Amino acid sequence: MNETQVSAMLTKLNYSRRWLDTGVLTMSRLIEQVAVFESGEDDNTEHYRFSTLKDFLDSAILFSNETVSEIIDLLKDDPDQSMASSAMILIMKQKSLTDKQFEMVVNSFKSYGDWTNKYVDNARKTRNLNAQS
Repeated sequence: MNETQVSAMLTKLNYSRRWLDTGVLTMSRLIEQVAVFESGEDDNTEHYRFSTLKDFLDSAILFSNETVSEIIDLLKDDPDQSMASSAMILIMKQKSLTDKQFEMVVNSFKSYGDWTNKYVDNARKTRNLNAQS
C-alpha cells in the first residue's frame, strides 16, 4: 500500500498521520475500520478514533511519559473535541498512570473548560482511594 492510499484512509476517518506514527493506531486496524466505515455500518468517524484509543489504553500496562504526551497531543488536535474530552476522562481513569502522568493529563484536560473540574476532583479522589488500598 502506498503513502497516498494510507493518507486517503486516514483522512476518511479523520485520523492524522501521528496516530500511526505513535503506534496508537495500527495499519491492520485502519484497514479494518475503513472497511466497516465504507459498509455504512457507522459513519461517525469519532467512534473509530475513540475505540482505537480505548483499545490501546486497555492493551498497555504501563505508559512512558512520552506516550502520554503523544496521546494528549493527538487529542488536542482531534477534529471532534467532545470525543477528545471523553477520551481524556478515560485516560485520567487509568490506574497505571504515574503521578506525573496523571498531572500531565489533568493539566491538558482543564483546557477544555471549567466543567472539567468535577471530573478532575473525582479522578483525584479515586486515585487517592486506590493508593490507600
